[in-house]
Amino acid sequence: SGKTLAYVCPLLASLGTLEPRLIREDGTRALVMVPTRELAAQVLRSAEELARAYHWVVCGAVVGGENKQKEKARLRKGVVLLVATPGRLLDHLRNTESFKAEFLKWLVLDEADRLLDLGFEEDLNAILAEIDKRAGNAGRCTALLSATLTKGTSRLMDLAMTDPVTVEVDPEEVDVVKSSEETRSGGTTSANATIRDGDAEKSNGDEEAKEKVIARMPEQLRHTAVSVPAKARLATLAGLLAGWMRGSVPKVMVFLSSCESVEFHYKVLSWLAGEKETTEKETTPRPPSSYAVFRLHGVLSQSDRRAVYAGFAKAKAGVLLCTDVGARGLDFENVGATVQVDPPSDPETYVHRVGRAARLGADGEAVIFLAPRETEYAQVLSELGVKFGAASVPAMLDVLETGLGDDEANG
Repeated sequence: SGKTLAYVCPLLASLGTLEPRLIREDGTRALVMVPTRELAAQVLRSAEELARAYHWVVCGAVVGGENKQKEKARLRKGVVLLVATPGRLLDHLRNTESFKAEFLKWLVLDEADRLLDLGFEEDLNAILAEIDKRAGNAGRCTALLSATLTKGTSRLMDLAMTDPVTVEVDPEEVDVVKSSEETRSGGTTSANATIRDGDAEKSNGDEEAKEKVIARMPEQLRHTAVSVPAKARLATLAGLLAGWMRGSVPKVMVFLSSCESVEFHYKVLSWLAGEKETTEKETTPRPPSSYAVFRLHGVLSQSDRRAVYAGFAKAKAGVLLCTDVGARGLDFENVGATVQVDPPSDPETYVHRVGRAARLGADGEAVIFLAPRETEYAQVLSELGVKFGAASVPAMLDVLETGLGDDEANG
């Protein structure tokens, strides 16, 4: 959606044209908070590329898992535009005396709702208190950005902003559907509320129904829901990936519910892809893999996460198995499809997951596996604007059957 450019470009234009010219010794003037290390690295890279025209606007980052002493050294020299994750930022605000934020004038909260989902609300409260104590809030510009604006975002707006104005990209009127407060699928809340300036939705405990704005997604993104028993999901996933990796889709992101599940699928799919050595029991060697399998989750070390991010970004063909660490903000080129082996707990996460494909006008596939007892979840998504093709499920099963048969023929 161009969300990063939407705030980085105005920030650099403002910072780069200030008179007298900024000096890094004055400290941080603009602060961008993001929920994950990978997103911080991506935002920093974009900022550094765009800041080449303003070489005096020094960009930097502080994130969990990195060397804290090196970060302190950079802060001591001065970082004009700082990208940070909440935990490490709060640590430096409290314990790094050389961290200057007295002249902070711009604060950006990217993927605002995710900051709350990951349990950073207490840290955000403390960070805002520290910033207000140092720089005050008079004259400070605060921006919250997210592909989905939720009740959590509204709470953060109340916390961080005064008289906010909501700007919506592609702001044409959209239809709304009335839905009761009760959940449709195992306690899942199917809310995707967009807040508009002047007519923000009011929470009222006496209301039996609330308006929910239909989720917008790229028209070229094709959605498919496949009813698959849990015991057949691994085989189905393997066949689907094998078919795509023959050339129709160069890169795929696969979402799983836990770190343990990612590790299990990584071992199996790496072996099937030919990345592992042939065992003594195998009589026919498997052919060399034409694609790579990667995995990304929160338990990996920071160095491993950086290597995975760089490896998948550079790969011509590959599969990235990940938890929702990979669902927000990450931008990989040529991702043609997403597969949700485990359905998300809420529709907003579905929107973010499928948003990794069909970027910048490209075509894309979004496949979600549902157990027979979970098929009502597809109806919940349909009511929020997700259009599942009626004839796509049988066609998908035919592709899987053909792909698995070919793999067996090849040994």
